[in-house]
Amino acid sequence: MKPHDPKRPHGPIRRPALPAVIHCVTIEATCEFCGTCLALCPDVFVFTPDGVKVVATADLEDQTDAIVAAAEACPLVAIRLT
Repeated sequence: MKPHDPKRPHGPIRRPALPAVIHCVTIEATCEFCGTCLALCPDVFVFTPDGVKVVATADLEDQTDAIVAAAEACPLVAIRLT
């Protein structure tokens, strides 16, 4: 049996289903600025003094694979794709 994780008292984080076509990328408030998304998709995600932001001019269609990889790799499921 796995030990209880006090940071996740309700169990592991469940990842939502990813959309077939990405229209919008949002960074949730749960983001802890680990940098995983920036490493996987630097053309879409940037660090700012306020945290991680999505580049407004990013071409989501050309970056779909990298965006999905970043969303799947996010340890806190803080990247929402719609």
